[in-house]
Amino acid sequence: MEPLPPEHDPRAGSNAHEDRETVTHSETIRARGRRDLHPIERAVRWLLAALDRNDVPSVVLRGDRELPFLPEEGDLDLAVAPRHRARFERMLARAMQRYGVRLVAQHTSGALTQYQLHAVDGQRRHRHLCIDVHTAETCFGVPFLTAHDLLQGRTRRRGHARPDAVVSAFVDFAGPFLSGGAVREDYMSRLATVVEQRPAQARALLGRVFGTQMANELADGLRAASRGRLFRAAKRARRALLWRAFAARPVRSLRHVLAFGYAARVRPLFAPRGKVIAIIGTDGAGKTTLIDALRRALAPAFRASEGGVVKLRPGLLPQLDRLVHGRATYGASECRVPHRARPSGAFGSTLRAAWYAADYALGWPLRILPRRRRNALILFDRYVDDWLVDPERFRMRPGLATVRWLARLAPRPDATLVCTASLRTVRARKRELEARETLRQLEAYEALARSRPDLHLVSTDAGVEHALDLALCAIFGAPPPDASKSEAAPDPVNGQHRQAA
Repeated sequence: MEPLPPEHDPRAGSNAHEDRETVTHSETIRARGRRDLHPIERAVRWLLAALDRNDVPSVVLRGDRELPFLPEEGDLDLAVAPRHRARFERMLARAMQRYGVRLVAQHTSGALTQYQLHAVDGQRRHRHLCIDVHTAETCFGVPFLTAHDLLQGRTRRRGHARPDAVVSAFVDFAGPFLSGGAVREDYMSRLATVVEQRPAQARALLGRVFGTQMANELADGLRAASRGRLFRAAKRARRALLWRAFAARPVRSLRHVLAFGYAARVRPLFAPRGKVIAIIGTDGAGKTTLIDALRRALAPAFRASEGGVVKLRPGLLPQLDRLVHGRATYGASECRVPHRARPSGAFGSTLRAAWYAADYALGWPLRILPRRRRNALILFDRYVDDWLVDPERFRMRPGLATVRWLARLAPRPDATLVCTASLRTVRARKRELEARETLRQLEAYEALARSRPDLHLVSTDAGVEHALDLALCAIFGAPPPDASKSEAAPDPVNGQHRQAA
């Protein structure tokens, strides 16, 4: 039996409101039942209980979430002392191994380590979670709250350790306030409340971080509930914090700033946090539907504002026909009549392939990598691999070795999904191509996917949910559904397509 974290610590005090919240949370846990918990939720419960059992002080930061019933969006912020970071990693590894959770990515930047987790349960429910482990609260890498500050005076709420009320309100407010000058109404009102209720403690904390003059200005802005005044004071507050840090410890502060700049600007170019996914396949294979499903499913795990859908290529260079004729003669990735014109000759086909290969080579570092390093999800609707199966769509002569060679030079996405379905299903969706050509492309795409390990076949015959399940398993390296039966399944090229034809 796995040990469960206590739902309420009687030593936390006699606050009636918190008691009612804890009772409600406990009743919810009993009503829902342990069997309904997702593996990630089970792993989080076991991890927090293990930290308590092994006397590893930790607190849950950022807001007042109900755990372990984690929301679909956001992440889990924990604070631990630097000397306990290695022990935390060992316990996290045990929790992941115990409940089948996969570590997708790990990034360390000074006082912050981020763990991207993914798991799928028996009902094929995919869940993502980012656990941010802080050993200090920092501004551009320079610490302004140590682990001692975060852990001191912690209380028990909803069964888990939380920071002191003043520290908790300040942490919630200071994060967006110092990083981008954002002033959220709920965070501002919460900090204003603790400043009013505990003026001495709150002013002492603000004074220690920003200095007395800046602390008084912030306190006055909070008391007046002036969002504009606080917004205008954001840059001065950040400057005051950094000046005080450099005056007290110049060498260490400079080292933190340089480490932060390297982690934020340089290292993501070689170890980006985002993902680039290419979706290819014939017309009617379900690419657009799968792209929409992926955007909805992965929105909690990536920054939606930085990502998006890219048609075929980065688009840094203009379309070749627009450059030659002054107008676009066809769409970049698909059109209503895919084979409306005859392919160019060998020289023209090579010229087209070389031009668009240059767009991949130049547009990737200038348009794709800057977004990819910021934890964005970028989905390509078709990719250079479509040249190999359907070159006539791009007015390239089939079978040219130069086109295949140029296609291999293009940067590779993190995963390439090849959508496929039975001929009957594809023809019911779209009929831009003749049936014989549709069948040829289905077979060619499947043969291409089976010949290369970086391409993953995704069948859309069983509906969008099943296709999404296959796609997420391919993206995160999880075992696909019925993996043990897939080897014995008939070859879809010789089975479902030819049977449907």
